Amino acid sequence: MKERAPAFQFYPRQFSGDDDIMAMDLDAVGAHILLMCAAAASLERYRIHSDERAIRTRLRNPSEADWQRIKVQLIGGAWKISEDGQWWEQHGLGRTFQKQREFSEQQRERANAKWNPNSPKLMPDRCRTDATEVPEGSPEGTI
Repeated sequence: MKERAPAFQFYPRQFSGDDDIMAMDLDAVGAHILLMCAAAASLERYRIHSDERAIRTRLRNPSEADWQRIKVQLIGGAWKISEDGQWWEQHGLGRTFQKQREFSEQQRERANAKWNPNSPKLMPDRCRTDATEVPEGSPEGTI
């Protein structure tokens, strides 16, 4: 089974209906989309490390003035800095991935119930009669 989907959900009506995004400059909207792609590709799937140099590199190195203008729009809108200051987080993306994960799990459960109706819901971690280690000094051939 794949651990991660090759794509992420993008909702055009939600995107175009977000007043914060629609108030952004065109280059800030582009930055937002590039950062969403980077966040979706990350292990966490909804955040990126707050290293501004790395963020600016992802955004094709805007000038200092452009970066300050773009950054204010991003942080003032869809992106939030984590409490510890280590991450830029996009919570809408996080909610979308959580919903995808829950839907996938429900589909898996439905398929298992349909195609494997007699399979146990939970498999035990061990058996009541698990073999124990052979004591030292046991004669050979006793096993």
